[in-house]
Amino acid sequence: MMLPLVIDHFFKWVLEIFLRNFYYFCKVEDTRIHWRLELSH
Repeated sequence: MMLPLVIDHFFKWVLEIFLRNFYYFCKVEDTRIHWRLELSH
């Protein structure tokens, strides 16, 4: 009976972690690109 709820909770948890990591990765990449542009001048 509780299985759908557990699956839903788990899915949201995984999605949240994935989005957080993705956001962090994008921020790091953006900083690197910015640095490269600054250095190329």
